[in-house]
Amino acid sequence: MAEMLQALYYTLANTDGITDLTALAPDGSTEGVYMAGDVQQGATMPYLVLQQIGNTETRHQGGTSNLDVTRVQITAVAATALAAYTLKEAVRTALGNYRGDMGETGSTVAVRRVFHENDMHLPSPPTDGGQRAPHEWMVDFIVYHVTT
Repeated sequence: MAEMLQALYYTLANTDGITDLTALAPDGSTEGVYMAGDVQQGATMPYLVLQQIGNTETRHQGGTSNLDVTRVQITAVAATALAAYTLKEAVRTALGNYRGDMGETGSTVAVRRVFHENDMHLPSPPTDGGQRAPHEWMVDFIVYHVTT
C-alpha cells in the first residue's frame, strides 16, 4: 500500500499543471505536496495534502486477487478560494480517469483506473479578526491498482 501512496505523491509532485501552481522553496524545488500530518505550521501556500482514506483487497471465488481499491483524499490549500479551486482542478485534470504506470521510474505502480469521487469546499473562519484563514478544496479519488 505504501507503494501506491508513494507513486501518487511522486505523480502530484512532478506534474507540470500542478507544480506550476504550488509553492516553491527558495532553491526552486517544489515543496507544495505533503502527506497528511507532515505540513509544518506556516507552510507556504498554495500546497496539496495527500491522505489515504481506505484500502480494500478485491476478492473472487478463488481467493484474493492482486487488485486493490484505494480511496485517497487530496486537499488543495491556498490563501484564496479561487487559488484553492484552481489547484484542485489541476489535480482533477491530472488524475481523473488516469490509467497506466504511476510513480518514479523503477518503482511504478500499475494503475487500472482512477475515478473522481467527490469535491468539497471547506472555508475556514479566521482564528481572530486580524487573520485570514486558508481556503481548502478537497477532492476524493478511488484508485484501482495492481499489487505485487
